Amino acid sequence: MIAEVFTKEGYTISSSEYPPRRLSILLINDKIDVYIASFEFPGAARPKILSSQLPISVVNWFIYYNSNLWEPQWPPGETFRKKIGKSYQSSESLAQDWSLTISSSASVDAIVKMVNVGRADYWLESPAGTKSLTPGLLKTIEEGYIRKPIFVRPLYAYFQNTKRGRQNLSIFDAGYLEIIKQGRLHQVYHRQDPDAAQSTTVQQTIDFIKSNYPGINPPPVSYTHLTLPTIYSV
Repeated sequence: MIAEVFTKEGYTISSSEYPPRRLSILLINDKIDVYIASFEFPGAARPKILSSQLPISVVNWFIYYNSNLWEPQWPPGETFRKKIGKSYQSSESLAQDWSLTISSSASVDAIVKMVNVGRADYWLESPAGTKSLTPGLLKTIEEGYIRKPIFVRPLYAYFQNTKRGRQNLSIFDAGYLEIIKQGRLHQVYHRQDPDAAQSTTVQQTIDFIKSNYPGINPPPVSYTHLTLPTIYSV
C-alpha cells in the first residue's frame, strides 16, 4: 500500500524487515521514513510519531491457552487481566491498551512451552509474531489446548512528526483515501500478494473503516472482475 501511493507521486521505494521493537527508534532517528505495524508505538515516543488517518489493514490476533483451565473472553475482564500472559512482539502495547498482566520472552517457542506446562496462562500474538514457531510445538484440541482468533486490531502506517514526515503523511492519507473511495483496495492487495484472493483481510478492513470512520463509505468488495496478478521478481 505504501508503494502504491508513493510511487504514483514519483518516490522510489525500498523496504526492509526489522525487529518490531526497533521500528519506532529507527523512525525517530531518521533511518526509515515509515513503518507499518499492528501494535502501538511505545508511549515515550508518542510525541515524535504520527499515524495514518485510516488503517491499512486489520489483523486477527490469536490466543493459545489450555481450555481445561479457563476460557478467555474479549474484551478482557478482571479475571483475564489477572492471568499471566505472554506475547513475543507486543507485550508492552497489550499491557498498556488492555491492562493485561503480560510480558515477553526470549522466543515464541519458549512462550508456547510455558503455556504447555502451566507457567503461563496464555500466549497472545499477531500472525506476524507466530512465524518463527517450531512446527508441532502446539498441543492439540484433544488435549484441551486451543489456538483461536480473539480480537481484531487495526494496522496503521507511522511517520515522523517532522516537516518531512508530516508531508509524507499528508501524501499517504490523501492517496490511500482515494484508493478506498474508488473501491480499489482489493485490487492493490491482490496485485501485491497473489495469495490474498482467498483472504478476508480486505472485507475486514472495509468493515472496520465503515464502523469506525463515519462519512467514509467504501464501495462493497467484489472479486468478479479481478484478473490474475502478474508476479514480478527482481
